[in-house]
Amino acid sequence: MLLASKPIADGGSISATIQVPFLDLQPQFAAIRAEILSSVERVLESQHFILGSEVKALEADVARLVECQFAIGCASGSDALLLALMALEIGPGDEVITTPFTFVATAGSIARLGARPVFVDINPDDFNLDPQKIEKALTPRTRAILPVHLFGRPAEMGAILQIAGRSDLAVIEDAAQSIGARWRPPACLALPWEQNQVSIRTGGYQQPA
Repeated sequence: MLLASKPIADGGSISATIQVPFLDLQPQFAAIRAEILSSVERVLESQHFILGSEVKALEADVARLVECQFAIGCASGSDALLLALMALEIGPGDEVITTPFTFVATAGSIARLGARPVFVDINPDDFNLDPQKIEKALTPRTRAILPVHLFGRPAEMGAILQIAGRSDLAVIEDAAQSIGARWRPPACLALPWEQNQVSIRTGGYQQPA
């Protein structure tokens, strides 16, 4: 909601309340409506709702986009994070550094395994995890750093990877809003939530190491 005022000749003003949507996905969908409906119809006609040729083709497209050998489709972005954490055997007693400025699934995936999310503040210039504040949050229990790439802008991965390398930490990138965005090759990975209107169910990807 926006309150706007317009000056008038006698020195007063006229005020009006304008309804401004917080998020409007209709224009985006309108631009790709025919393509989306055609794809949905093709899946419904095939009756292959789990895996199948469409998923295989999409995984290949995503792998090409982010220049990696494999991309693995998951039921959700949350599952993709959870599987990555599980692969690192992160669990009770462990700590994972991440950002508080993100969707709940980022910290929730850490907590679900019994580990502790440790929040480090963001850089106000790009809203991503601030590398300069990471080292102060490190403890002997720290196992990984989980940056989130927001609004199509990758976090400062050079600095983050240097910190991780010095402390022998894993790095898991939550790129749910930045598929294809580049800091430096390879590109970021995952489905952007701004485009979830084109999918019956949201999805995520893992990029195997």
